[in-house]
Amino acid sequence: MKTLDKYILKEVVFLFVLGAIITVLLFEANQLMLLFKVMHVGSIPWRALLQVVLFRAPDFVKLSLIIGISLATSLTFARITRESEVKAMLSGGISIRRILKPILIFSVFVSLFSFVLLEKVVPISQKHFRNLLCQLYVISAAPDFKSDVVLDLDRYTARFGSVSRTKVGGIQLDDVFLLERPRPDETWIYSAKRGLYDDGVWNLEKPYVFTIQEDNLLVASPNKNLEINERISINPDSFMHATDEEESLGTILELIDKAEKEDRSTKGLWLSFHAKFSDSFACFVFAILGTLFSILYTKKGPFAGVFLSLASVLVFYITTILSDSVLLKISWMPPVVIAWMPNILAFLYITYQFREIRT
Repeated sequence: MKTLDKYILKEVVFLFVLGAIITVLLFEANQLMLLFKVMHVGSIPWRALLQVVLFRAPDFVKLSLIIGISLATSLTFARITRESEVKAMLSGGISIRRILKPILIFSVFVSLFSFVLLEKVVPISQKHFRNLLCQLYVISAAPDFKSDVVLDLDRYTARFGSVSRTKVGGIQLDDVFLLERPRPDETWIYSAKRGLYDDGVWNLEKPYVFTIQEDNLLVASPNKNLEINERISINPDSFMHATDEEESLGTILELIDKAEKEDRSTKGLWLSFHAKFSDSFACFVFAILGTLFSILYTKKGPFAGVFLSLASVLVFYITTILSDSVLLKISWMPPVVIAWMPNILAFLYITYQFREIRT
């Protein structure tokens, strides 16, 4: 590796890591503040909060990579341009392409890392995050007292006359009604005046158990409390719908094939498929964009290029959101164009401005 490459990469990598970490911490702090607003945090174990932070981190890292590389390249080249180092390099016969070479190589590695993160890590972490968040909502998101509550669980439909939290963090249930269908011809009904939900386990106080087998009705009235032997996991879809980020490319293709066989629209799935590639490629684009802004606009102010770089990232995200929510509804525009639209616009701008930087 040339001395020039080491010189540039040493500063870019440090600023990239620092910027990405700070961005992730800001996102995590915002996530925790949101939880503090909607949940009674006092009833949530600190380990659960730590899990929320860990499971959410990969998705935030995905967002912070673009911000981090844009910030790193713009700050680095703002400094060396302001101190006339770029001009000295050009005067010494070093082309602008040669100066950008270490940035391009580094941005390729960042883009590959982003793709692996999107494909291998984010789907798993998002599923765990959604499951955990739904459990926390059940424990603490409800007010101190709520009446007439209905929940759809994995195996049960549950209705409670009233729900209130206990001092130890559990949930006190009154007028409990659980409905289970273990087999198509059999239905179990649990009815109890009181119950307790704690850490995924239901305890019913002296419940009546009704078993309906075809046309036969059996009634049992135990003399002791009933604990349902297996943990009842809250179905996350009852609270939060699954997103396409939770699916890998292979799974998305399977969903597309299934949707095509059922004659359903596949535009949203194809958009998610192409977005995994375009979101990763954005790291490469914004590494170049941050460099160009700093070289072209340093005369406007020491941090003009940096501010423009961060503004361009914001525009990129807004354009991405508009593309997903608005352009997707335009039937004539294919999903691949919608997914790549922000990158295409940024790359066209880079091509146009590159002529100025050469002069």
